[in-house]
Amino acid sequence: MAGKLYGQLWSYSSKLFIPHGKALSVIPFACPRSSLASALGKLKQVKSEETKPPTLVPSWNTILHGEKAVPPKPVETRKTRTTRKTQLSPSLTIDQVQDLIKTAPPEGVQKEVERLLSRQDLQDLQLSLGQLALAVVSRSLADPAFYSSSTLTQLVHTQCLSHSVCPDLLPLALEKKDYFLCQLCLQFFPDIPEAMTCACLKAFISLPDADAEKLSLEPNSVSFMEMLISNEHAQTGLQNGFSPTSCEEDRTDTIVGRQTKAKERENTSPQQMCPLGLHKAALINEVLQTAYSETFLLPHLKDFSSDHVVLFLQYLEFLYLRYSTDSLIQTHGCRSPSLNQIMDWVCMLLDAHFTVLVMTPVAKGLLLNLQCFVRSQVRLFSELGKIEGSLQELKNMKIKKDTGEYSIEIIELY
Repeated sequence: MAGKLYGQLWSYSSKLFIPHGKALSVIPFACPRSSLASALGKLKQVKSEETKPPTLVPSWNTILHGEKAVPPKPVETRKTRTTRKTQLSPSLTIDQVQDLIKTAPPEGVQKEVERLLSRQDLQDLQLSLGQLALAVVSRSLADPAFYSSSTLTQLVHTQCLSHSVCPDLLPLALEKKDYFLCQLCLQFFPDIPEAMTCACLKAFISLPDADAEKLSLEPNSVSFMEMLISNEHAQTGLQNGFSPTSCEEDRTDTIVGRQTKAKERENTSPQQMCPLGLHKAALINEVLQTAYSETFLLPHLKDFSSDHVVLFLQYLEFLYLRYSTDSLIQTHGCRSPSLNQIMDWVCMLLDAHFTVLVMTPVAKGLLLNLQCFVRSQVRLFSELGKIEGSLQELKNMKIKKDTGEYSIEIIELY
């Protein structure tokens, strides 16, 4: 070992030994038998040694002292010994928890899963959590009397699951009308198909406001809507080239506006009142932030009824109006959709239902307002284009370093 170079590695007891110079590195290494089906959580449950979920990274205590090593116990007083006696009980392995899921009541399943998550590192359980979720979902589908919402919520909160690992989880939550679990899935699943995204959106829009207000949702999303609705009557100014006043002026410039000026001002003013309830809007905000492909989403959006499309567009109009007139909304720190996401959904809805909306009398004022938004943005970019050359000249100017304590400089812009 004295300063020599070795071109060889040694593997022993799931460890790699790498000599280099005067040092020896020991790195945990495990290469268990696996398959693509097991990685995606789609492997059928078979009780055998090969299908047991492996530990991804061995602990350093195991590496240094072996499998049966026990860390030294601290000195305990009689009082602490008696209290720990009541706390310690035989803990179940992952296979035992999976067997328990098949027969135990929801409360027992929740208790054992909670203990399993509390005593082991989530990185070691990453593959096993998908199998646990599959077991809970499979029993819920087979036995209508069994449904453990709290267990599934705990598993989703670990952020180790995805839709591809447990594809029946989100449909089950929609079937059971467990909208809090739906909200968590939309937050933490990065691979939700567009069909499921539209199914969630349709369920949320169809949900009566009275029933939605009884739901217990993620506090951060509800806080954002409370802030948004509580400030909807506040005095607003010009932001991003838009204000309600400019929208009124733009609308009267159109042919339709000149013909029915008084009536349009009464019936087609920008949506300054939220058309949805607090909790219902919080659920729809999760859909707005979900990843999607426009190509695959548009066919599913065309299945929406005209009433749902108009209501959804009215809510998007309300969001756009609040975002455009209050710059503090996007700096609050709460989980919320961005302005770009709002506009993307407006464009997709218009692409999917434009012909229907043109023929719908209720949507007439809504389309005029959306046209107003577009015109305000075009005007803003036109004005920015006029001063682009001047701004570029300022950027290219050489700044004098020695200006003294006080100086007056004249800049000529052409």
